[in-house]
Amino acid sequence: MKGIMPNKVSEMCGFSTYSNFYKVFTEQTKLSPKEFQKKYFV
Repeated sequence: MKGIMPNKVSEMCGFSTYSNFYKVFTEQTKLSPKEFQKKYFV
């Protein structure tokens, strides 16, 4: 399944940089955005 690119998601969520989004996302989900996508959307 193809979806929205992670950097676009980070912008849509109000993060100024993808690295900030990545850090918070990983802390909250215990998965990277790519791992999350594979686990729940593929």
